[in-house]
Amino acid sequence: MGKNVFEGWHIEGYKDFPVCNHTKDIGPENIGYQTGMFCDGLPFEVEIYEYGQGENHMKELAVIMPDIYVEEDDVDDYDYVFDHAEIEDSEDLDWGYNEYYEKVPKSNVEGFRYEMTLKEYSALPIGMVLRGQEDSFPIISWYQEFIEEMGIVTYTSDIRSCSVFYYTDINGNDLVQVRTGLVSNGKEEAICGITLNKFPIKGIRTGNSSAKFKVIK
Repeated sequence: MGKNVFEGWHIEGYKDFPVCNHTKDIGPENIGYQTGMFCDGLPFEVEIYEYGQGENHMKELAVIMPDIYVEEDDVDDYDYVFDHAEIEDSEDLDWGYNEYYEKVPKSNVEGFRYEMTLKEYSALPIGMVLRGQEDSFPIISWYQEFIEEMGIVTYTSDIRSCSVFYYTDINGNDLVQVRTGLVSNGKEEAICGITLNKFPIKGIRTGNSSAKFKVIK
């Protein structure tokens, strides 16, 4: 079950679902992974990978979790923002959204600034069926803000890069993967404080230039 470390609005090492790849096609770019659970009981798994050096250094965070089927009508006007002040420690948390959120106007994210194509080094979804990539700005923005509110990532600049992919695993479960940049072109954009487990290194991956990030702020 893991070490059950409380970190903001998620617990690390709490569950082993989704069942993701940890052994196939792993290379030195794959830094590590960790399982966990959000405060509403939704399980997740996170990974970090990086490649390049200097001005070409890229470091990315990817979070995979059950698909919650977010639609544009759900996120057009408001976001759900959690009130961290209401909870002093993990013992006060009752694992539910309802007591600890409020609806507030959306942030001042303006829209897509530009798009970049990145090499594909994500390991967790290997073996799953890719159902597609999200292209709706409100939905991408919702997922980006969700993983930020849950304490998975802390942005250190005004840049927000994010992409959302949809998968189905071998058991027929629909999953969603949210990816965001930690370092882009040698410049830090965000940090992740999650303690990672190391992947077993099996070989060198080539990386496919198929993942597109939307830079949204």
